[in-house]
Amino acid sequence: VGSNEGITVFRPGYAPHNLGITNGLADDFGQCFFLDRENLLWIGGMRGLTKFPGMGLSSYNRKVGGLSEDEVSALIQVDEGLMVLGHQSSLTLLDRERTRVNLPINDPWQRTLAMAQTQDGRVWIAASSSGLWTFDVKTRLFEHIVSPVASDKAADFVMVDSKDRPIALFHGTIWRLEDGKWTQLNLPQRMLGGYLRQVVE
Repeated sequence: VGSNEGITVFRPGYAPHNLGITNGLADDFGQCFFLDRENLLWIGGMRGLTKFPGMGLSSYNRKVGGLSEDEVSALIQVDEGLMVLGHQSSLTLLDRERTRVNLPINDPWQRTLAMAQTQDGRVWIAASSSGLWTFDVKTRLFEHIVSPVASDKAADFVMVDSKDRPIALFHGTIWRLEDGKWTQLNLPQRMLGGYLRQVVE
């Protein structure tokens, strides 16, 4: 569990315990977590990325591991041996080459909040100040996706459902994209106007 109090590990039959820099992690706080296809846990934080546990902890940042920025705010595995890491103003393609790809909008307040992948291979990126984007890993091209909420440029979250349809959060509303058309999904009355952070299917 990651929180503003740090990273806490819960295991059946054991007392909860905290992990952090003193245990070899890149950071004391976990901003994002990803379980890859080999069941290795990746933890992104303000000071870098940690692969846990594997054959032992492996930590990455700008100095050690060649990330384009220290803060890792979102991550996804798009292929065997290729992770895409989201930062404030760039992406790192974490493979043997550690490639930096700059986001098309250079805004000091921007942050990659979430990423998901559709079956066509595109990575969908929710960015805090510039909205929703797709990124083609092979061509390295970005495409801006127009928000269905005209008054808000930010995208708070993105996921892909079991029918390969992107679902995104825009300013407290949930929208699904299908055949190029956005449809707003209904929320219970008690949730209207609240802060939405994540959706799971």
